[in-house]
Amino acid sequence: MNLFRFIPGYKEEIYGPGKEPLLLLLLSLVLAFALTRLYTRLARRHGWGSGRLGGVHVHHMVPGIVLVLVSGVIGFSTYQNLAVVDLSAIAFGAGAALVLDEFALVFHLDDVYWQDEGRQSVVATVLGAAVVSLMLVVTAPFGIHNEALGDRNRLIVFALLGLNAAWALVSFLKGKPFVGTAAVFVPFVGLVGAIRLAHPRSPWAHLFYDDDKLRRAADRFDRCLGQRVRNRVVSTLGGFHHQAGDSDGATTSRSA
Repeated sequence: MNLFRFIPGYKEEIYGPGKEPLLLLLLSLVLAFALTRLYTRLARRHGWGSGRLGGVHVHHMVPGIVLVLVSGVIGFSTYQNLAVVDLSAIAFGAGAALVLDEFALVFHLDDVYWQDEGRQSVVATVLGAAVVSLMLVVTAPFGIHNEALGDRNRLIVFALLGLNAAWALVSFLKGKPFVGTAAVFVPFVGLVGAIRLAHPRSPWAHLFYDDDKLRRAADRFDRCLGQRVRNRVVSTLGGFHHQAGDSDGATTSRSA
């Protein structure tokens, strides 16, 4: 469709390589998330009722799942009309935003939308948008598909990529999702996250830390400037109270 042809370089960098559906997905995800959070914050403030069907509260992840499934099926079909593909990308982005906005509810199987655990939804959405953004600009790493690279050098590159992926995985397990995401695309970033102490509530800490190391981890993250900045950004984006654990604002007045 070449929707943004008026932007310099758009045809060469986005439309030509076939990345326009990915861009539309990203824009749809960000816009749908912003509008969803805006509505739920207004609903929380003004006491608006939530969407209900037959007396049952319908969380907005439900229409999100439907959108993701329908658009995904169309995306995997043989029907490749460009307009349909673009519309499917928009629907997928909107559906993904609705699901990710309630990621914490799916993970905890509890309505923790405005509780401290609900911050995980904002983190998941930001990470999802970051991954899509990076996919728009990142090409094959180190020219790995270049035949001139040679089998031996290609094997070395594969080994480095595998090691980098392992560091990224450890960073995720240590409760450092932003570091883990950056590590997927930037070499050696994950090594820093893998070496340093894990977040005290992370799977890694739960599996491998004794009480003494848990106290050290908790003390470090309480004093960590990066953690405080992350909490403030998440609170601002998600509409949470800046003080973690503040129970004001229950979950009763939200949008479906």
